[in-house]
Amino acid sequence: MLLCLGLGMWIGNCLIQLLLSFVVLLVIETVADQQQWNFQEKKWGMIKAGKKVENLPAPYNLGFLTSGLFAYSRHPNFFAEFSIWWTLCLFAVSASGDWTNYEALLGAALLNLLFWEVLRSRSISQRRSTHYTSCIKSVSVC
Repeated sequence: MLLCLGLGMWIGNCLIQLLLSFVVLLVIETVADQQQWNFQEKKWGMIKAGKKVENLPAPYNLGFLTSGLFAYSRHPNFFAEFSIWWTLCLFAVSASGDWTNYEALLGAALLNLLFWEVLRSRSISQRRSTHYTSCIKSVSVC
């Protein structure tokens, strides 16, 4: 069908790869968000029940998630979010056939800048938790 539209075989394959990338990244972001939500709900439920953070069972006493996707990345949901926007940018570039699609490139770059501060927040987390320093050494930021 893509060939019938005159987009050519390369563009058709590119669009299929971008679509698959988008779906995989969306699943990663959704799973990471759900893991974070479940962790925080359980942690705050115990805190609201009167327990102190340092008396919570592991890993809740650390204050941050270290299992699931978060065992491989400190911010898997943000990595997926960044990547989704660049995938959308590549959709626009492949649809226009022009690598100088400045609107798409600028949009993706500005959204990365918007969310970049979250990845720079490690100093805040380090002040709150001494365990976070060891996490920084063992887990990638993205």
